[in-house]
Amino acid sequence: MNEVLRTILSLSLSGSLLILFLLLCSPLYRRRISRQWQYYIWLVVILRLLVPVTVPVSLAGALFERTEWENVRNMEPETSDTAALNPAVWDNTVLRGDDVSWPVSRQDIPAAESEITADSRKSDALFHAGGDILWFLWLTGALLLLMRRITAYQSFVKYVRAGRREISDIHLLETFSEIKSRLRIAYCVELYENPQVSTPMLMGLRKPCIVLPTTSLTEEEFSCTVRHELIHCKRLDLLYKWLMQITLCLHWFNPLVWLMEKRLEHACELSCDEALISMLDDSGRRVYGDTLLHAAKTGCGCRHTTSAVTLCEEANLLKERLGAIMDYRKMTKGGVCALLLLTIVLCCGFTFTGAYTQNAYSYGKEDAVELETLEFQGNTYYLVFDEAQLRAIGTGRYGMDKSYMQQADIRLSGEEWIPIGTMEHPFTGSYNGNGFEIAGLTMTDPEAEHAGLFGVARDADIYNIMMRDASLANMDEDAPNAPVLAVGLGNTACYDITVLETGNLAQFLPTFWGMEAQEQKAWLERFYEDGEIATFATCLNWLEVNNPLVSYFAQRAYMDGETGFFSVLINRMGEDELEEWAVRAIQDREPGFAAMLHGRTKKDDELDEMQKKLDEEQDREYQSYGITHEGKNWYYQGQLIGIILENEPGKSFYKLDMNPQGTINIHIIRDENWKIQSLSFMTEEERMALFGQ
Repeated sequence: MNEVLRTILSLSLSGSLLILFLLLCSPLYRRRISRQWQYYIWLVVILRLLVPVTVPVSLAGALFERTEWENVRNMEPETSDTAALNPAVWDNTVLRGDDVSWPVSRQDIPAAESEITADSRKSDALFHAGGDILWFLWLTGALLLLMRRITAYQSFVKYVRAGRREISDIHLLETFSEIKSRLRIAYCVELYENPQVSTPMLMGLRKPCIVLPTTSLTEEEFSCTVRHELIHCKRLDLLYKWLMQITLCLHWFNPLVWLMEKRLEHACELSCDEALISMLDDSGRRVYGDTLLHAAKTGCGCRHTTSAVTLCEEANLLKERLGAIMDYRKMTKGGVCALLLLTIVLCCGFTFTGAYTQNAYSYGKEDAVELETLEFQGNTYYLVFDEAQLRAIGTGRYGMDKSYMQQADIRLSGEEWIPIGTMEHPFTGSYNGNGFEIAGLTMTDPEAEHAGLFGVARDADIYNIMMRDASLANMDEDAPNAPVLAVGLGNTACYDITVLETGNLAQFLPTFWGMEAQEQKAWLERFYEDGEIATFATCLNWLEVNNPLVSYFAQRAYMDGETGFFSVLINRMGEDELEEWAVRAIQDREPGFAAMLHGRTKKDDELDEMQKKLDEEQDREYQSYGITHEGKNWYYQGQLIGIILENEPGKSFYKLDMNPQGTINIHIIRDENWKIQSLSFMTEEERMALFGQ
């Protein structure tokens, strides 16, 4: 069965329990507790029906998990080998021990224990087919109902808009504005008249408006009518109603949800009446009652309660509304206590009825982890081929007391590892690593109670395991077998364990990805200092763009003049950081870095203009010292220059121009502001230091 449908059904069950509770208790609180509470308390039920948030142990979750587990168990064959063996793997399966390996073939396995019965396969197919049919029916019903509600809303809006006109009576508009001000409604609410509607109504979520069937009302009736609709507007009752409609579309199969919708409609009007009459005196309440009677006489043919909130409801509700208006009184202390008690009970019900959610203990799902089994010399071994199967150990039917055998190298994804076994539930079975590797085990929480492949084992056998590239935040590096077993109790045997250092780069990268930032920094510094630019670049690609480590190493490479490392760092920079480095490289007159950054930003034209101005400034400075150029040829006092070397004292050269036809060599020393400090002819020793013979 589809996971979404399971969740919906569990939410429907939880919501139904809350609905039944409120319905059964309603005779006790209907006349004693605030009508507004009776209206808003349904919001708790709606949230329970919509939001799949649950505590680890809940009523609905436990019921659905138990049901799914029973379905799976009923589908399994009655032989001792109950884990859906795949005959295709047997010819290649090898059982490895400490000193010897035995190939296992199909002939070594009894026929009754190596095949799934036809009945179990048929049950499995029927189970999944039934789940698919239920999923299709639910989804079809939900979509059809939602489309029907939306279509009806759009049609009704068009109908009302077609015949409405703005009210232009200045006196009515002033009264309307005054009431809005008293209710502290600051946003725009428009007022219209439409003779085609039979009752006053509020409609529109984004642009609310009130539509009156007529403006031929007394001042008191007009005041009561618009105040009623403005209270609906202020309380966002239209949004509340649409939330109810979404809930109804998702749980269309549940009759209690349809009953809740009806109760919510009634509660909406009663609570609005209560909010209004709390502002009125006795005479005002009588006027309001007369307004309801007048609206009832004109007819209540409008049934589009999804798209609008109307003043007039059905006749069977009118009597209750009039009675509530005449009998209105403030709640007593006993009523307040009852209100608080019911709220607490309902919130507790919301929490502990819960919902079904997919987790490690969910059985029977379509993508459930299945472990094949091997019967050998009277023992049942569960075979582990991949990460999902390794993580399944100790969960559900794969208990802590079973025997497991690894059948392939397993490279973990870098997701946080949860050790197998705790002090309360230690691992008591056996695990034969079979000489295969488990690589990339990662635990980043330094406060974790246990760290290792196995957290706690008691009287267990753990052997023939090869661990590689384990990264455990609180692991004792000097402890033997530390990545494998944190705590061994009783006669736990842990032997033939091999813990390998970081191997090739492909094996190291997933481990690097799961490291803390400080640990990643330490590795990158090691590669940087060793000049391993290829390894540095590969690891860098596992970091996010704009990672703080990128900025750190970019600054370091720039100051060290390491253009090679800087060139790989710019690939992990964002647009803003690239622009900052481009401007800095130009201002610092670092052509090597500037060239790498050229074309990498959206402001290349501005950067080119900046470079051009700096070049013109440099030409003027050269001319003041007697250096000129024609094309690519540079001259000093009329003589063709062969070498121009420029640098700051104590730093490597900034600029080196060469012309084999030149007759003189110039050495320019600049200060920290890149102004020419001195100009001299290059000595033979300087030339030899640069070029040798």
